[in-house]
Amino acid sequence: MSLSRFHLEVFCDTSDVTIWIPSDFKGCIFHTGKATFSAGFVNRIMRNARMNGPFTEVWRNEDVVFVKTKGHITFRMWDTRVHAPENVLKESLKRLLGCARRVPETAVNWDFLIED
Repeated sequence: MSLSRFHLEVFCDTSDVTIWIPSDFKGCIFHTGKATFSAGFVNRIMRNARMNGPFTEVWRNEDVVFVKTKGHITFRMWDTRVHAPENVLKESLKRLLGCARRVPETAVNWDFLIED
């Protein structure tokens, strides 16, 4: 659970920008320009974010990001649990294999194979 609301506004003319969004983000993202998303962003943040939706007063109780540029926008994830940037290899594999959560191991008693 986030301790405070995240609010970020970026205004530039034609610059390319990279925006690091916290992994516990829940809210609205408004952007212009061409956007790309990292694997970590898609795995963890995309399901909790509304992109370029209608601007309403509801956003006051949510996290909000405004990005206005004619350049390229890259959205990446900042992992709030480990206080570090997303692990690109780990998040890419999760995205590629389609498993966003770790499957719990089931304990199997393999001793029945050696019993007579």
